[in-house]
Amino acid sequence: MNLIEQRRLQFAALITEAAACRKCPAMCERNAVLSERNGQIGATRVLFIGEAPGRQGGDRTRVPFSGDQSGRNFARYLASIKLTRAEIFITNSALCNPRTLTDANRKPSRAEVSNCSEFLRRQIEIVDAPIVVTLGAVALEALRAIEYHQLQLNGAVGKIHR
Repeated sequence: MNLIEQRRLQFAALITEAAACRKCPAMCERNAVLSERNGQIGATRVLFIGEAPGRQGGDRTRVPFSGDQSGRNFARYLASIKLTRAEIFITNSALCNPRTLTDANRKPSRAEVSNCSEFLRRQIEIVDAPIVVTLGAVALEALRAIEYHQLQLNGAVGKIHR
């Protein structure tokens, strides 16, 4: 079995684990947005990390950054840098959609992001993309929990960091 096949098996196991996760009491009835629809293992040029699936976007379509305004913005962004979804992998700091009591989207809590940090760490290892892009402060903070850095969004935005 080659390395790509091994990573695909690891990713399939991770999908199963994420689907069974019940760590976040407020999101136990939600489904983790993690599947082969996030991107192709072994064909990834860039790994993008967002905040959390949106109620009308990833939570509904089962694909991060699709089906809502953030998805349309992301599609325009990809086109502007001449990348397709087939060349990227996209995930979120929190794999389930956090909502308020009125069912509106909300920012995931630190505890919710922390509960998903092991899933994120393993996705980064399995995907092994040469470039990782965080989309916002929550994603940048989630990455800090996996590999310490001192970057702040206001000073690091739009810059390349090793």
